[in-house]
Amino acid sequence: MIPAGEFAKRALRVAMWVAGCWIAGAAVAADDGAADGREAFWRRLAPEALVVVGAKADPAERAAAERLAATLRRAGGPADNLADDETVNADLERAAGKHLLVVGRPANNRVLERFASHWTLDRDAYYASAPAPPHNYMPTSGYYAAGYVELPTDGPACGYVEWDRNPYWHYATNFLESVNRSEDALALPYRQLVRITGNSAGGVSAAVEAFLDRGLLTGVVMNPADWPKAAGTMWTLSPTEGLAWTGELPPTWRAAAAAGGTRDKVSLAWAGWQAADAALYAGVASQAGARPLAMARAKFLTEAGWNVPPYLVKDPAHPMTRSPLFEASLARRASGNEFLLMRFADADAARAAAGKLEAALSRPARRSPHHHDPWESVKIGGLEWRRSRLGVHIGVSGDIVVMESFDADHKGLALERFAEAMANENKK
Repeated sequence: MIPAGEFAKRALRVAMWVAGCWIAGAAVAADDGAADGREAFWRRLAPEALVVVGAKADPAERAAAERLAATLRRAGGPADNLADDETVNADLERAAGKHLLVVGRPANNRVLERFASHWTLDRDAYYASAPAPPHNYMPTSGYYAAGYVELPTDGPACGYVEWDRNPYWHYATNFLESVNRSEDALALPYRQLVRITGNSAGGVSAAVEAFLDRGLLTGVVMNPADWPKAAGTMWTLSPTEGLAWTGELPPTWRAAAAAGGTRDKVSLAWAGWQAADAALYAGVASQAGARPLAMARAKFLTEAGWNVPPYLVKDPAHPMTRSPLFEASLARRASGNEFLLMRFADADAARAAAGKLEAALSRPARRSPHHHDPWESVKIGGLEWRRSRLGVHIGVSGDIVVMESFDADHKGLALERFAEAMANENKK
């Protein structure tokens, strides 16, 4: 069995192998916190990224924002990629045309105040000026990040990272459509907003560090020693069960490997990790019969980046329409282009969990026309997979269960590279 602290190291090496085995070379220096196998991702993000910091930001938050902007400039970003919140709020065209990496807290960053997250809230700051909640049982103090953590007002430093759709982009798109009154209205390239925030200046700095150095795309970052001080709520599992991105990865994980490549005009670029939240842990536990010891979602961008058709399509695996544009994004709820890695107690537990997950997706359990059975066994890249009639793959390697969510054009490439990576890991 792999020790608990080894899971993140092993999973990271696998993700880096999947994304970066085809070409070599790094665009970002190893000492700036970004040469971690995500160079292709930084190169795609940097030219259209704008770091936004509050005009009245805490010095530590401003320093963190400046470090982030400098990293993006070294990856090919423009010289003017750092702006204050008031400037961005006053320039819709610039705000709508950029990926906004917003650093700070709603109390000192107007962009975060104007476009509040649905998932996190500093109640003390919010209710200082907002009306009291409608029910007495709703708390008005403390800090929470739904699915991860609940902290008291005087709690330890906590950082939070979250990708979302850029609201300025949505506003500009709707404005252009209403003005043109035509289906041929100017189409704006899709843009995202990244909230890099926390409950304090220290929390914000930790979030920037985790975003740059540890590949965190979504999740909470805290000092492991502070985790027991958190409180559990209906939104979280027991906080002692480790839902924070605690930084198990050592400096050696920042290998000078390219995080992108092309094969037959198809490519993948590893973007980073989405930390599994309480709902995902609970969902897997209920279907697999055991709670994973650790989980992480390894996210990728394809050669299309964010240039994906925005129309809705009917997905046979789901009883609703889905947006390819949203699924290709890095938003918290987007499930496209990813591996879900689940570590169990041992190999036997992993195989048992994989079998139960397969059964949960099949007709007897779901009683739905959107079932995945029948399944078949296939061997890809030397690893045995179970493939459903809808093309979903579940694999087991040692004590790790993996499920994939790639489109048909990239699925084969991703599965082959993953299998090769796991084979190399198992030799160590």
